[in-house]
Amino acid sequence: MEQYQFTLKISREEIHAYSILSGDKNPIHVDQLAAKQAGFKSIVAHGLLVQSKIISRLESLFQLEQESIQIACTFLSPVYAEEILEIEVISTVQEIKFKGTIQLNEVVRGVIKKSERI
Repeated sequence: MEQYQFTLKISREEIHAYSILSGDKNPIHVDQLAAKQAGFKSIVAHGLLVQSKIISRLESLFQLEQESIQIACTFLSPVYAEEILEIEVISTVQEIKFKGTIQLNEVVRGVIKKSERI
């Protein structure tokens, strides 16, 4: 078993670009006032953007591009633009578990299950 930690920050620019690329232009992702009117403190990063940034980092850390993997990810709270997301990782031969926190509050957790090389 191996343990790792790293941090991520998702910028407003990344959220805006992802909104255009994905076609998900929900106002909570692109408009500060709309996000606040919806009960959020700032614009919210898309869940799949958060997931892709975490997975990208894990792919390079564990050379997963040659593995066949299954990903499960649960979002527990919003990730706001410019917040520091602290990622804790536990890796075994079969899987990589990760947990993301912001100011000690868990906001995302997931697992990557590894299988044979492709």
